[in-house]
Amino acid sequence: MQGRLRRNLRAAGALALSTLLLACAEPAPVLQKVAKPQARPAAATPSPAAVAKPTSQKSAMLRSYLHQVEKAQLGQDLLRQDGGGEDTPFTSEMLARNFEQIALYNEYDGNFSGQGGASPLRRWDAPVRMQIIFGDSVPPSQRRSDTAKINAFARRLARVTGHSISIGDRPNFMVVVASEDDRVDALAQAAEKVAGVSKSSLRAMRNMRRDTYCAVAAYAAGTTPMSIPPPLP
Repeated sequence: MQGRLRRNLRAAGALALSTLLLACAEPAPVLQKVAKPQARPAAATPSPAAVAKPTSQKSAMLRSYLHQVEKAQLGQDLLRQDGGGEDTPFTSEMLARNFEQIALYNEYDGNFSGQGGASPLRRWDAPVRMQIIFGDSVPPSQRRSDTAKINAFARRLARVTGHSISIGDRPNFMVVVASEDDRVDALAQAAEKVAGVSKSSLRAMRNMRRDTYCAVAAYAAGTTPMSIPPPLP
């Protein structure tokens, strides 16, 4: 928020400076003959591509629900970004137990609606190349913000894991940012670029419950069934 405010102040300062320069410029000479006034031209009609896609009631209701969830969790001192403290102790036993649950078990079942079971460990042997697909309803300002955050997260993952992770043109990891209005179309675009996407998992992602805020599905392929495939050729 502070960064956005500073950018807005810089933009406002540049605008104010331009106004002052125009005010100090030498006045134009007085014309002896005044031209006949011309009618103001009609405003240009924006092209269909420039018109924002309206938000449906279903999408607006989901946005309202997520805002309420965020407000409630912040009120309970959740969603913290301070890294924890004396009130959030972590032990080696807790870290080992959580790693086991994350790495060796599925968090959800195939429909993202219930607890998953044990699952073999899958490795990213090849470099991870992400590509972002935005739904048509996502405005340009949010696309820029989300792209910057995803890039930053990819760099952080690469740094802490020592693995090659970045945004690339030949993806093997698709990131979909969409609303209820365009989720189906965005998922269809992503499925075209990832080998092995099952119809059942695609159907589950199309029909996620509102309390499933995001979901990840991985597909192993190639000669090593427990290895995530490399980027597309």
